[in-house]
Amino acid sequence: SYSNYTKLTRIYSYYSSDINRYMEGALGMEYSRQDVLFPYAFAGINTNKYEYASPSISLHYYPKSKKINTPEGKYTIENKPTFLHLTAKQYIPLQENLGSNFSADLVFNTRIKSILGTTTVHSQAGYIIGSAPIFNTFEGMGLAFRNVQSFGLASHDGFMTMPSGSFYSDKRIALFMRQLLFSTKVTKQIQFNPTLTYSALWGNMQDREQHNITFEVPSKLYQEVGVELRNIIFGMGIGSYYRIGAYQEPTFSKNVAFRLIFEPFY
Repeated sequence: SYSNYTKLTRIYSYYSSDINRYMEGALGMEYSRQDVLFPYAFAGINTNKYEYASPSISLHYYPKSKKINTPEGKYTIENKPTFLHLTAKQYIPLQENLGSNFSADLVFNTRIKSILGTTTVHSQAGYIIGSAPIFNTFEGMGLAFRNVQSFGLASHDGFMTMPSGSFYSDKRIALFMRQLLFSTKVTKQIQFNPTLTYSALWGNMQDREQHNITFEVPSKLYQEVGVELRNIIFGMGIGSYYRIGAYQEPTFSKNVAFRLIFEPFY
């Protein structure tokens, strides 16, 4: 990931408040400076630093969670997995010749129970208007290490078979689905929770020629499927994943990944 070759200085403050019983809002202000540690030129600008002042607004909608207000503050008494989170940010450059850009990021999560089992849906959508340096765009959310791709830790919002930094885009849609088939206890400590997974990513990039580096855009649909055994014992589980579709590699070992799942507060 190109963000690993930059030094980020960030100062952030915000004010949050309830809008109604199911929605919270926040206003934020951020100063950021990225010092680039590799040869990079953006939009013909040769500089090793990128400074922005960024006002933002965010909304968090949780229609099924139950909260109560007390003199000490608000407490959650029943936390449901359905929520919608929207963040919008305007990047205002603090140096000459650097353009501004606007970024919007939407996250949706829900859980559906049916005769087929429990389906968890997590999705993300992002859109950037204006010109943005590569480290302010959307990275592909790859969780694999390039040298040790087959093993590592799992996450609910990442691609297990995709090496980090594989894709960048200024528009993206990502979908992560998990289908819990059933759940049964083998012993008091050991559970059996077979789960099927499907993950997909699509993205696009406008004006790729503004960047003097080589990178890929997920303009075709990146897909992977998997089988998980979550929370087998003490919040630990295992998963196996396989890349399919347009970005499938001809070598089996480059498409498969095994992950340790750690959920201590499951």
